[in-house]
Amino acid sequence: MPRAVPVVENAAAMAILDLMLIGGFFVSEAEIARLREEIADVDREIVANVAKRLHLAEQLGVEKKLEGRPIVAVDTEDRVFTRLLTEGATRGISLAFAEGLARLLIDESVRVQDLVRLPPSAKRRILVVGGAGSMGRWLSRYFRSRGYEVVVHDIAGAVEDYPFEPDLGKGVRAADVVAVAVPMTVCAEVLERIAAVQPSALLFDVASLKAPIEKQLRSMGAAGYGLRASTRSSARTCGPCRAATSRSAIAGTPWRSWR
Repeated sequence: MPRAVPVVENAAAMAILDLMLIGGFFVSEAEIARLREEIADVDREIVANVAKRLHLAEQLGVEKKLEGRPIVAVDTEDRVFTRLLTEGATRGISLAFAEGLARLLIDESVRVQDLVRLPPSAKRRILVVGGAGSMGRWLSRYFRSRGYEVVVHDIAGAVEDYPFEPDLGKGVRAADVVAVAVPMTVCAEVLERIAAVQPSALLFDVASLKAPIEKQLRSMGAAGYGLRASTRSSARTCGPCRAATSRSAIAGTPWRSWR
């Protein structure tokens, strides 16, 4: 009489049948799905990094055109090309693929830089207070790319490629716009120093929190000073570092609303 097959043996047999032989190893459908999802995550990272690289290339294009430099620099392209081939070789990537990838990245970067168009001079001076920090540097690049004359004030000292004004009061009085991009710990003090000058310039800050400077905002709003502003992306995460300069915007509401 045939032996009855236990249920547990049937279940084990079904599990074995669910396995697929790939490259000499049994891989389950679940493992295949997991690997595909991991590949999808890597694809997203690749696209994000390419977008970041093109954003940096766009900023480079702005700087080149401001200084009257040519977009294409053959010696620089050769160095980039060699660097990418070397990186590919150390990671086991075929030469043909590495060459194709390098050429695509370089060609697209050149195209993005070539599309940069500088606006005519706005004939306005902007003082960036805290211009040596991440937000300050981004604001400086942003406004310079819009045709404004940018001057930097920062206790850390001068910032390369920008005129430096060590005297805050003098800088505020000479500016048409004052952008405050200092650390939260000193923002209140800086606003008070600016208010003491009784500025005629448009003022705005990019502080991620308003509660610590509420007193100063209310006081300056009552005096009719300024504009409270922020970038589209949160200053807390240095969003402008990810947003393309030519497509970013600054929105604001009057400090007068703090009265």
